[in-house]
Amino acid sequence: MLIVYYRKEAFKPKLMIFLLLLVVMSESGINTAATGLGVANRTVYVSDNQAITDVLNNVSEQDASFYRVEKEVRRTNNDSAWHHYKGFSTFSSTAFAGLNNHLNSLGFRSSMNSYSFDGYTPLTASMFTVKYMLHNQMADSSNLNRLVETRDGIYLYENTYTLPLGFMLEYEFEQSWKTDSSNPFRVQNSFSETLINKSLFESMETRNAGKSVTINVKDNRNIYVYISNSALLKNVTVNKSPSYDMDDNPVMTFSNLRHKHILSIGKGVPDSDIAISAESEDITSLFLTAYSFNEDVFIDVYNHLSKNPFVVEEYGDTFIRGTIDSDIDGIMYTSIPFDNGWKAYVNG
Repeated sequence: MLIVYYRKEAFKPKLMIFLLLLVVMSESGINTAATGLGVANRTVYVSDNQAITDVLNNVSEQDASFYRVEKEVRRTNNDSAWHHYKGFSTFSSTAFAGLNNHLNSLGFRSSMNSYSFDGYTPLTASMFTVKYMLHNQMADSSNLNRLVETRDGIYLYENTYTLPLGFMLEYEFEQSWKTDSSNPFRVQNSFSETLINKSLFESMETRNAGKSVTINVKDNRNIYVYISNSALLKNVTVNKSPSYDMDDNPVMTFSNLRHKHILSIGKGVPDSDIAISAESEDITSLFLTAYSFNEDVFIDVYNHLSKNPFVVEEYGDTFIRGTIDSDIDGIMYTSIPFDNGWKAYVNG
C-alpha cells in the first residue's frame, strides 16, 4: 500500500513516516496477540506466601526431626528457595548428571540441568525423606497420609511412612538392585524385591487403540502409568468414568509431558475401565504401561528399612551430624544428593 502511495501521489515524508509507524505497530500488536506469553499478576503470584509460611512454621514448632517438604503443584523447581523449606525439586546449572539419570530411572521428571518431584510414588517420596506435602486443594483420602493443617486454601499433608535421611542396607544390595531398566516400575520393583523378595507394583491389563489406551481395573489400589513417547504429546486426558459416575471422577488432564515421568491417576474402582487418550499430531499410537501399587508391600519395605535409622542430631548448610546403630554389617544409604566436597566422618 505504501509503495502504491509513493508512486501515485506526491511524496509527503511526514505522512509516509506516520503510515509506516502505523503498519509496524499493527504488525507488532497482531504478532503479540497471536504468539505472546502472558505473565502472572504479582498479587496472584505471591497470594499464598503467607499461608505457606504459617503452616510450615507451625509444623516446624511441632516436628524437630530432619524432613523435606514438597509442593504437589509448583510454580518453579526452586520453590523451596522461594518459601524457605528443605525441598527436593531443583533447577541448577551445576546439577549432577549421574543424579539426574538415577532420578529419571525412578520415574521422576528430570532434564540436563534440573529435576523435580513430579513422578513420585509413596516409595520414592519415603526414600527421599519427603515427609510433608503442600497442596492447593484437598487430596484423596489415603492410608499413607493425613491432613495436618489447612490455611487460606493451602493444605499440608504428612506422609505417614517417611524414611529417615539415612538407613542401613546389606552389602549385596548395591550390586543386586537393577536400575538400568527404561521402565521405572521395574526399577522400583527391583528395589523391593532385593530387600524383601516382594513386588511393589503389579502390571495391569491394557488395550491399545491408536492414540487411546483402556486400562482394566480389578481392585481399588492406586494406579500409576508411564508413557514412553510422552515427549511428543501436547496433553493426555484420563477418563475414569466410562463405566461409572462422572461426578465423582472428573476427567483428568496432564500437560507439560516433554520430560517423561510417572503419572498418578488415583484409586481405581474394581471391575471398571479407565480410558487414557493423547492429543498429538505427531504420533499414531500411545505407548503406555499401567501398574497398581501394593500398599502392604510398601509398608513392609518401610518397616525393613527403618530398623536402623540415621538419627540427625544437628545440621546446617554445610554439615549433618547424627548417630546410627546397626545390627547388620552393610552400607549406609543417605538421600543426600551427591556433590563434590561432601565427606563422611565415622567415629564409632
